[in-house]
Amino acid sequence: MLNCYYLLTHNLIYYIMKLTREESDLMNVLKGARGKLDMTQQQACDLLNVALATYRNWEMKRTQPNASQIMDLHKQLDIPLDELMEHFKKEMK
Repeated sequence: MLNCYYLLTHNLIYYIMKLTREESDLMNVLKGARGKLDMTQQQACDLLNVALATYRNWEMKRTQPNASQIMDLHKQLDIPLDELMEHFKKEMK
């Protein structure tokens, strides 16, 4: 019985940790950066010179920005480059 309880607890902790790691995905990185700058999606699009649909697709994880757009995100939204690159490393695995 104790062994079963241990396995259940261990699996629950693993699941919670996995969810926490996944929350640092590009969607939350972009939303967080916009929030710090008090910026709407449209304002971010204007700053980045991309269509609103393109930006929304990035936030919804439907598409990914290309290398040039990643650099623009880094510069214009003040997102640390290593944070952006960490996301893409996870996506490539």
